[in-house]
Amino acid sequence: MALHPSRSITLAWLLAALIGISPAAEHHQPIGILPIGDSITDGDGRHDSYRRHLWHLLRNAEYKVDFLGSRHLNGYYNEQPPNPDFDMDHEGHSGWTTRDVLSELSGSGEGRGQLGDWLSTHAPAFILLQIGTNDILKCEDTNGIVARIKQMVAIIHSITPSSTILISTVLPLGSAQSLGFDDAYCPGKRGLDTAVNALNQNLQGVLSEVARVDIVDLNRAIDPASDLYDGIHPNASGERRIAEAWFAAMTPATTR
Repeated sequence: MALHPSRSITLAWLLAALIGISPAAEHHQPIGILPIGDSITDGDGRHDSYRRHLWHLLRNAEYKVDFLGSRHLNGYYNEQPPNPDFDMDHEGHSGWTTRDVLSELSGSGEGRGQLGDWLSTHAPAFILLQIGTNDILKCEDTNGIVARIKQMVAIIHSITPSSTILISTVLPLGSAQSLGFDDAYCPGKRGLDTAVNALNQNLQGVLSEVARVDIVDLNRAIDPASDLYDGIHPNASGERRIAEAWFAAMTPATTR
């Protein structure tokens, strides 16, 4: 899904108008972008994640950006990504569910659920929220997943009301054979597909809650046969497609 060059230029100036900076003015405050999610945001020692490609798309559009977050390395083992030529700050947490992001509300410890702290510390202009895959794999009810995402949106809006929140649909899942999780997680590919589709359809209900929220359809951007290396996580082409979808979604988001 290639972007037309003129679209990159338009995006740069629209973003500049939104937060009052010139795209090429390096001495001004950068655009703060907070990526929040699970392992698809996190990456690992063999996969950069979409964040690298998105950072380069934004920089090539001639403006100063600052990726935000308490994490700097990738994956469970805090590994250097294969290509560390980008701003690596993020809040991708491998294995996390919507409950984990919200666990601070019930007093859970172990470094989980610091959403309020992330927002208060960084005050981002954009929040990229990609979450829900692990909920699906753990057989969580889709209505409950959407309710927790709405709760996240409400928290974000209360702490940083000027932030634009971009929420991704859940990526498609590969074949049951490639997943290899049928015994440990929800049995059967059909059940997984049904849950993913139901969650993605119900996400539209989040849009009516507060202003400055958009749904980014990453599900349609990904071909599970060619863009996922294990049935769940994006390979290099999948990372690029995800980055391009986020990048393209920022243009209409700035006109709200």
